[in-house]
Amino acid sequence: LRAIAARGDANFAASVKILKEMETHYPNDKEMVYNIGDWSFHDNDLGAAAEYLNKTLTIDPTHDRALQHLTWTYRDAGQYGRMLETAGKYVDVAKSSEAFELLAAAFSHTGKLDDGLSEFTGLRASYPGNGSVVRSSAGFYQQKGDYDSAEAGLKQYVDSTGSLRNLAVYGLIDLYGFTG
Repeated sequence: LRAIAARGDANFAASVKILKEMETHYPNDKEMVYNIGDWSFHDNDLGAAAEYLNKTLTIDPTHDRALQHLTWTYRDAGQYGRMLETAGKYVDVAKSSEAFELLAAAFSHTGKLDDGLSEFTGLRASYPGNGSVVRSSAGFYQQKGDYDSAEAGLKQYVDSTGSLRNLAVYGLIDLYGFTG
């Protein structure tokens, strides 16, 4: 409660200090360890964030919030190889739009556009209705300069419904804005 109260004042460092006191009594409490990593991330202490988020994943390799925050941590630290590895695990566990988008960003940051396109071609087959996967696939084509393939990949979903349609339309807006 003291740590949450301190965090309520946006004082993440004070909250982490309180949680580290608790750590001496409960070194393997998954949520406490995760909160040290989470709040360290939000305090921009990326080294501590990586340490504690990895410790959380040692306790529970399927902790989706730890995978999410660790992916963010590696991205913000410029450790794109580690970001790519962690984002892949995040996709395996969460299968969420954000996980797919972080994986696409990791491929882009590492310059592995062909690998990303190959991965997302497989993901499109497994998750055909996921707009983030569709839009990310088109993004790889766009980054490679293959604008026709990017456009074709998005246009086929314009007549869909819901978020798939919206993401396809937004992808086309981005593509057309980029290509003029």
